[in-house]
Amino acid sequence: MARTQTQTKEKITQAAKTLLSLYGYQATTIDDVITASGITKGAFYHYFKSKEALCQAVVEQVDTEFKQLMADIPQKLPAIEKLRHIVFALAKLNFSGQWVNCRLMIKLMTEPHDESPSLAAQLAEFRNWYRGSFGEIIEQCRKDSSVSTRTNITLQLDSVMAIMMGSTLLNQMDAMTHSPNDFADQVLKLLKY
Repeated sequence: MARTQTQTKEKITQAAKTLLSLYGYQATTIDDVITASGITKGAFYHYFKSKEALCQAVVEQVDTEFKQLMADIPQKLPAIEKLRHIVFALAKLNFSGQWVNCRLMIKLMTEPHDESPSLAAQLAEFRNWYRGSFGEIIEQCRKDSSVSTRTNITLQLDSVMAIMMGSTLLNQMDAMTHSPNDFADQVLKLLKY
């Protein structure tokens, strides 16, 4: 049975997500994606005019998935539970080894994209949204005194971002041995002091 166009495009973007998350934009070639997805060069160019266009499509897809995770936070929860919910959800996905989105975005955001200003802008927009989303929740936590207000909010936000990024990278090197629940609890404890 012939593959549908949607299946072919999805196969390409999934292969690209994995490769980009492991090797980054600079080191991943179109030929790598073609080989990993098991398609022809013609099929690749039917869907994407360039590696940049593919990467932008992947970032758009990942952006949508992150935004859905944030949208899935029950709005009736207290702020501290909203923060716990998103940290737990991201930790669970990262620790599963099946979700490469955090690793992918870290890899892409830490590479220079001088030759691709539109990709650089797309990544900057995602980073600002991601930081802003966590910042809003932390600000709510500060307002209801569920986290410390003695520490500067920027430092709290930077700490959460560093912990999330660090756990993603550590998990890539050696699978985490603690549960996503324990991880989320520890992140929240750090913000209370």
